[in-house]
Amino acid sequence: MVGSGEEIKSDYIDEIVKLSILREDAKSELTEILESIRGRKCLLVDHMLMNIVNVIIGEGSSYLSEHGVGLFRDISVDSNTLINECTKESPENYVYLIKPHLPTMRTVAHQIKSLVNFGKCGSIKHVSNSDPSYC
Repeated sequence: MVGSGEEIKSDYIDEIVKLSILREDAKSELTEILESIRGRKCLLVDHMLMNIVNVIIGEGSSYLSEHGVGLFRDISVDSNTLINECTKESPENYVYLIKPHLPTMRTVAHQIKSLVNFGKCGSIKHVSNSDPSYC
């Protein structure tokens, strides 16, 4: 058998766009961000970016564990659930990968406020991508 239609389509698209290069660049940038933050991390990802992040980190949880991520959650997780899970895992840092969208920013603000009130958040570090094409 020559190959499935999906395989051929994927190979064709990869030849045109060089998705592997884009994937490696994004993974390198994510690695840089995670490595710049010491200690155990809780990675919270905007649901609009979740599929992209899953494609970038093809190795899944092993890649995240190697870079100190103990929890990997969709940002839409309820604050109480987040606090309960974080009490078990005890991350030192909370890393948010989000799109600059007002409802998402409100969710982040609410979660950070809850974490601060619970005594789980000491300092906040903002890492931004200056490339407007990511928005």
